Amino acid sequence: MAAVTGTAQQFQVQASAAFMEAVGTHTPIYTNVVDTVSSLTDRQEYAWQGAVPQFRRWLGERRIEGLRNETFTVENYIYELSLGVKRTHLDDDQTGSIRERIGQMGFRAAEHNDVLLGQILGSASGSAFLSYDGFPFFSSNHQRGSSGSQDNDLFGEGSTTADMKSHIENGIQQLRSFLDDQGFPINQSAWRPLVMVPPQLEFRAKEAIRAQQIESGSNILSGEGVDFIVNPYLQFSNEFFVIATGAGVNAPFIYQTRDNFEFESLDSPTSDHVVKNDEYLFLARKRDRIWLKEPLSIVRFGITTLS
Repeated sequence: MAAVTGTAQQFQVQASAAFMEAVGTHTPIYTNVVDTVSSLTDRQEYAWQGAVPQFRRWLGERRIEGLRNETFTVENYIYELSLGVKRTHLDDDQTGSIRERIGQMGFRAAEHNDVLLGQILGSASGSAFLSYDGFPFFSSNHQRGSSGSQDNDLFGEGSTTADMKSHIENGIQQLRSFLDDQGFPINQSAWRPLVMVPPQLEFRAKEAIRAQQIESGSNILSGEGVDFIVNPYLQFSNEFFVIATGAGVNAPFIYQTRDNFEFESLDSPTSDHVVKNDEYLFLARKRDRIWLKEPLSIVRFGITTLS
């Protein structure tokens, strides 16, 4: 990498370019499982109005059906990353290492939503992660209207390829069995199952999905159009997720965006901070939120015994 030359003001241009270049090097994972909403205020209120009833035979007068009136609110959070660089380090840098660190700031900004998603997936069975029905996002007791109790938090033993095939099939079947508040199937539109796994389960899950045969038997998953993604930001090695994706499907999560990445440098030699601390500042900021939306579009599968 070329050495940094010229004044701090000239480096500001290089720093901004390094930040934005690094942002573009990351392929996001979260975009596979969110509905994106642009927010114009500090928080957004969402209405969950339930499903439209089925047609019925017209006998007598019309029966007027209302919508449910349940709401939840998602607040935008401010996130920041601030890097201080001693003035002498920038002045004396001959290898471009400061520019590399600014690039790392850009990468951290680009991956941040994936980090947040991993944290939510690892924690969403707790009481701090309630879905609109009042139950933890991953729960064995989701209920709405006439749906009865529904479970999106499954468990099974073993992580061999054959085990993984069985677990994935169970997850897909569970997604197809979920009912709306009217008691009718919720995931019956054109959707594709997405299997999201940690690195520790990558090859066994990939083989379970793509191999033509497993243990001398045919593998029906290989022809079912099951998508697959490895998520290194998942917190636990013994759980994975089966997710309904595609047009007409409510994503399990919301990505609510208010302010996109901002990057600025405080590098004027006459600024108060530089004068007092002999240090330049490189600052990144964004305002957004990833949060819970539809628990019946995702199944968590915990493996109780790893093989």
